Amino acid sequence: VAVLVCLRGRAGGQAPEVSTLLGSCPDLTVLITSRAPLRLRGEREYPVPPLKVPDPSSVPEVEEIIDAPAARLFVKRAQEASPTFELTEANAAAVASICWRLDGLPLALGLVAGKVRFLGPTELLSRLDQALEVGAERDLPERQRTMRATLDWSYELLHGPEKELFRRLSVFSGGFTLEEAEAVGATGAVAVEEVLLLFGNLVEQSL
Repeated sequence: VAVLVCLRGRAGGQAPEVSTLLGSCPDLTVLITSRAPLRLRGEREYPVPPLKVPDPSSVPEVEEIIDAPAARLFVKRAQEASPTFELTEANAAAVASICWRLDGLPLALGLVAGKVRFLGPTELLSRLDQALEVGAERDLPERQRTMRATLDWSYELLHGPEKELFRRLSVFSGGFTLEEAEAVGATGAVAVEEVLLLFGNLVEQSL
């Protein structure tokens, strides 16, 4: 028997219920979609990577671009918003650039593609940051209607010390070492011996 479970909020809060289910039903398999692991024995993670984007090192051709999963998703969502939309030689380069800029993130691609009903790909590319903050379909959860709402939702799920460390780590650009994280993070509400644990929590929650 297999069960699909979609978890909201901090996944750890639902861990006891899932553990009870597994303990009561030895043949049960639970497939969970969550932003963080449950940390249960026997749990196996399957990270979902971003979609592959068109090759940025080559001159974009329509056939090559549509072969990339990120571009296919963009075109599909764009045609749902505007049935007359087509990937052409004239807009192929802009579509490829949008996919590159958004790193193949499905939510971001879907949010932006919906704007082709009033912006062409070239105009959309020049206003990409704005497009990510324009509300999406009304039947989406509030947290998925803009990228800022998604990030705010993820941030608000953090505990106080995790938020404190996350804010302090924002001073870095291009990565940092654990020692550097400890140097800036071990102040205020966060002790130096807590940084490693809190840092691990941020990684688990994709932040």
